[in-house]
Amino acid sequence: MKRNIYNYFGTLIPVFLLYSTSWAQEGIANFTDIEMHGAGSLGIHTNFENHASFVNAEGLTGFYGGTGSIKVSGSQIPYFFDVEFASDQGVRLELPVEIENNANLIRGDLLTSRQELNGYPLFNFDSFYTGESNSSKVDGFVRVHNKSSFVFPVGRAGKLRVVEIESDAINAEITCAYFYENPALYSGFLTRDTPRPFDNRSTLETTTGLRVSGLEFWFLDAALPSRVKLTWDEISNVSSLAQFLDDLRVVGKNKATGQWEDLGNTEISGGKDKGWIISETFLPQDYAIITLGGTRETEAYTTVNLDNYYISPNSDGVNENLKLDLTTEYRNNSIQIYDRNGLMVYKKDQYQGEFVGIANVDMTYRRNSGLESGIYFYIITFHDLREKHHGYLYLTD
Repeated sequence: MKRNIYNYFGTLIPVFLLYSTSWAQEGIANFTDIEMHGAGSLGIHTNFENHASFVNAEGLTGFYGGTGSIKVSGSQIPYFFDVEFASDQGVRLELPVEIENNANLIRGDLLTSRQELNGYPLFNFDSFYTGESNSSKVDGFVRVHNKSSFVFPVGRAGKLRVVEIESDAINAEITCAYFYENPALYSGFLTRDTPRPFDNRSTLETTTGLRVSGLEFWFLDAALPSRVKLTWDEISNVSSLAQFLDDLRVVGKNKATGQWEDLGNTEISGGKDKGWIISETFLPQDYAIITLGGTRETEAYTTVNLDNYYISPNSDGVNENLKLDLTTEYRNNSIQIYDRNGLMVYKKDQYQGEFVGIANVDMTYRRNSGLESGIYFYIITFHDLREKHHGYLYLTD
């Protein structure tokens, strides 16, 4: 028998069975088909088991907890139109929970197993989420259906470490999780629920000319050619992976060969303590895990210290731009300019003196406008010469 739940004058009358266990865990269980319509709303403040059809065609379901976590389990997947999670100790998903419209991550993490892929939030078609933060994210797996792009709100240990995917077409299914542990210890599809101890290596050296992060990795499974955007923070220690920011790479461990491979760097922004990087197109299902890495190829480049420069782009015709030697003769070059905090503010390939004190990268709050007066650091790479020239410049009005 199917029961319909409506919100009449703000009153909601669900049909649930209260239960308790020998471990003093209380909760409610649903054994009756339920549909929610209109402005119906349901608040759940304890463990919830679902053993019948639970269809939230419209309306809101909320999970609210205080000192203890909430467990969502059962034998049938609940379907929520709008759902919100506000539980200080998190909401543990022991079965998939499908979101048809919006999931609001208000407070506390969504927790899933890392041993079995039996519980996760599932975003389908146009569904989305809001409210992600270091303290409200998915600590475990997220799955999406019928999407060509998605930003996964994954993380661990109080850190939101999103990964974004953009595929060439609509994926039937994509699965993602973030792991704050050494990828050298990864030996299968899933790892343990509790993080393994670090082995004090922040960098893994490979036989393929790559440096690989020894601190973290992402699991990402998709069947279509895709590009991914990975993020880093101060814990990632990207300075151990590459001397220069532009030498960072997305790297993946090939399932067939067991070798780490360079998945490219088509765009990068940020500084040593915060930033993001976009890979080249690759097939995620061919790689067991992906993470941040760096190429050792540039170690063969000679480093040259240049003079310091002074530029004042004030239209008086003097020192208007950053002019560097050899750029006219060697056009196969690339330049990056950083502020005193290590944040990249400007980059360009085939540089010919275009920098006039205006930022052009996404993470700069003054993009396309004049930068503040002060000291900046520049690096220009002459690829044909296999040389990196660097120095300081002082920018003033």
